[in-house]
Amino acid sequence: MAVFRQGLYLQGARDFIIVSFNFLSFDYKNLYMDKISFDDYVAKIYLKQMEYYHKASSKNQQKYKFFQWVVIVLSAITPVLAGLNGLKWAQQGNTYSPAAQFIQVSLIIVSSIVAILTTALKTFQFQELWINYRTTYEQLKPEIHYYEFSVGPYGSWVLIKVRFLYQGLKLY
Repeated sequence: MAVFRQGLYLQGARDFIIVSFNFLSFDYKNLYMDKISFDDYVAKIYLKQMEYYHKASSKNQQKYKFFQWVVIVLSAITPVLAGLNGLKWAQQGNTYSPAAQFIQVSLIIVSSIVAILTTALKTFQFQELWINYRTTYEQLKPEIHYYEFSVGPYGSWVLIKVRFLYQGLKLY
């Protein structure tokens, strides 16, 4: 029995591998991986994981960029509204402030929206989620190519399928 990575044990032949290992809180005992079940794993789990991480990354990127641009624009408008609030015009001896109440209310609303969006960006962590999902996706992406061409960690014929399975579960 050969030891591979932390707690991952291998035994078996070229087309049939018995794997016993403990991973996080999951207990995988006597997991049989022949070619058919391995191809099934790739189709049902690995490719779906790739799709999920890609979509989740894109969704969080869009949310982050949208909210960030709204915060930037509203933050730029706030001092303009504050400057217009103190503006007074004189016409025929009378001074008046055009739409003073409207500008004051607008200033309060815009400032409140900026505060709420800034808090939402920090609370929901769209940027961090975007980066984490993209990193996971980019780490999973080359594994199928390494496996297909038997390079890198997949160079040994005994470790090929188990390495692929282990990498997918480790990042899951």
